[in-house]
Amino acid sequence: MLENIYIESKNELIGLVDSIIDDTIPLVSNLSNLSRLIMMAFPNTLWCGFYLSNQMKDTLYLGPYQGGLACTTIPFGKGVCGNSALNKTTELVPNVHLYPGHIACSSKTNSEIVVPIIRDNLVFGVIDLDSEEFNNYSLEDQKILEEVSGLNKNADKQIEERNNLKKELEKLKEDEWNIKSETIPLETELASCRKDIDNAKKSLAELTAFKANFKDNKDKLQLQVEELTKEQTDYKLAQESVM
Repeated sequence: MLENIYIESKNELIGLVDSIIDDTIPLVSNLSNLSRLIMMAFPNTLWCGFYLSNQMKDTLYLGPYQGGLACTTIPFGKGVCGNSALNKTTELVPNVHLYPGHIACSSKTNSEIVVPIIRDNLVFGVIDLDSEEFNNYSLEDQKILEEVSGLNKNADKQIEERNNLKKELEKLKEDEWNIKSETIPLETELASCRKDIDNAKKSLAELTAFKANFKDNKDKLQLQVEELTKEQTDYKLAQESVM
């Protein structure tokens, strides 16, 4: 059970990372548990969490964390987190008040350590720890956190899966467009065929009406011919009787 995990030493953190990572769930869920685990490992830490990067905008966005309210966006090159992301290096700051351009998300922070998470030479995000104590984090802590940022290989897998899903979605959209492109001419041809059928039905109806009218006129003419023939016969008979 995760709630029974207890860390007696920072060095135990490395071995516990993989045990709490579950690559079948969203990345945000894993990072939420990981932020808690890291905070448990480092005493006097008042804030611990992740900032995730948007490479297109060169900006860090607040991710899962433990602690008080925090800055939601940090541009690359601004403050401790922004510089870590820009330079792809760990920032170990014993006294944040002496750090040029420090962004004070909390007035209680006196020392800080920020470790970048590098994937394919791109900054996926950073791990950020703040403390009320001055000089709270050491080079040993830096080494541990850098190992943690590298051990979380499941993030690579989830990023790859997300990218693959995006590619599949783009392919599906492309296929949908191609199908629509092929369907439009077919729909046009179908509409033309329907129009031809309607015209043929109309012509057939007109032909049927003409045929019926022709037969009616033919019958009337035949009747007139018969009447004239009868009149001629009667006239001949009348002439013969006079002679």
